[in-house]
Amino acid sequence: MKNVIRNPKNIREVAEAIDLLENSFPRLKREYFLKRIIGDPGYRISHTFLLLNRKRIISHAQLFYRKVWWHKKKVKLIGLGAICTLPEFRHKGYASVLIQHIIKNIDSFALCLFTRIPDYYKKFGFFSVARKRFIFKKHTSSDFSSHHGRIRHFEFARDILSIMAVHRHFFSSYVGIAVRELRDWHSQFSYFNEEKDLFLILEREHTLFAYVRCRWHKDKSKKRLEIIEYAALNNENFLLADFVAYLFGKLDAREISASTLFFNETVFPEFKPLIEFDYLMMLRLADKRSLSKNSASEFNFLEADSF
Repeated sequence: MKNVIRNPKNIREVAEAIDLLENSFPRLKREYFLKRIIGDPGYRISHTFLLLNRKRIISHAQLFYRKVWWHKKKVKLIGLGAICTLPEFRHKGYASVLIQHIIKNIDSFALCLFTRIPDYYKKFGFFSVARKRFIFKKHTSSDFSSHHGRIRHFEFARDILSIMAVHRHFFSSYVGIAVRELRDWHSQFSYFNEEKDLFLILEREHTLFAYVRCRWHKDKSKKRLEIIEYAALNNENFLLADFVAYLFGKLDAREISASTLFFNETVFPEFKPLIEFDYLMMLRLADKRSLSKNSASEFNFLEADSF
């Protein structure tokens, strides 16, 4: 029987799709998929694609529609995620057929995904976007200062509007950073894997000037704290040093990592951090709209917005 690709017809098929995800990603709980997919602010049943064989759902892919900043303009980008096939049907080309169908039928100048198997997606026209991170060692913490304001824990009701303003001001001139509305912040707090008590803000005279969101590296032996997001009201990158000093002083961390998206080497001229790259993010650009190589290389996406 010919394969059929379509959206779920009803809630029962949505539930079956979640069953498939649970089966394919056994380390993740059902609640995660409900919050991450069904709870996504832009969720539509038409954004879920299923491949059926003999009326059985065997492959799944989810689209996540986003508006992103593109040099102070807002453009549409589609994220591709939750791609999976039932274990007994893998390595038979079903996921490839599903991905090709999606690429052919969506209307977006850019398609983005995150993967640990980039070679597989290159055949569909995706290319890797390198992401660079600085690693600070604890013994160098004396190079950092901590006197530009008071650091405290984030409080949603008290701080969220100021946080949204700082985020918008800091990232609107970037390429690829998702535009966040209040509903997006609510959604992230329900599913994103971060240390809630390490969402910190820096304030001066009751004005919020900067914030960081952090989490521990999954390899506990490294004792590495990851700054997954930083933004400052007046693009004051040097305020990141205050957070680094605070985190080293308060926590049992041997090292702290932060994306070069948030700052560059000139922020700490006397200190040369270690450098790491990852290539988990991939991008595919539509033929109908060109994009300069510079813009493509500048493209980035915050961890909390990924799919």
